[in-house]
Amino acid sequence: AHNNLGNAMKDAGAVREAIACYETATRLAPGFAAAHSNLGLVLKERGDVAGAVSRYRAAIAVDPRFAEAYSNLGNALKEAGKLREAVECYLAAIRLRPELAEAYANLASAYKDAGRLAEAVAAYRA
Repeated sequence: AHNNLGNAMKDAGAVREAIACYETATRLAPGFAAAHSNLGLVLKERGDVAGAVSRYRAAIAVDPRFAEAYSNLGNALKEAGKLREAVECYLAAIRLRPELAEAYANLASAYKDAGRLAEAVAAYRA
């Protein structure tokens, strides 16, 4: 319930309230990976990249097959300038869910930023 309320608060633009709801959800149900990931999303949107990384890692620890959390972790790491780690996360997301188009786009962007243009083109075409 707290995770869903957090989603509603986030959609309404009430970010502080969303964070409080997600924090409650992760405290009451620490094994609920989506709540950790959702908290990571709002923290990243607020500029707390380190907090987002921590929450995405928590989501993955709870559910190692959570492809979207790997992709989101990659985005946060990329924003932090950790391109190598970001690429590893995107590749993990793709291994888990080969149909996850956003992971390919994110991977291509990271390759482009790293100057690995041939790999970027290949990822965009995948």
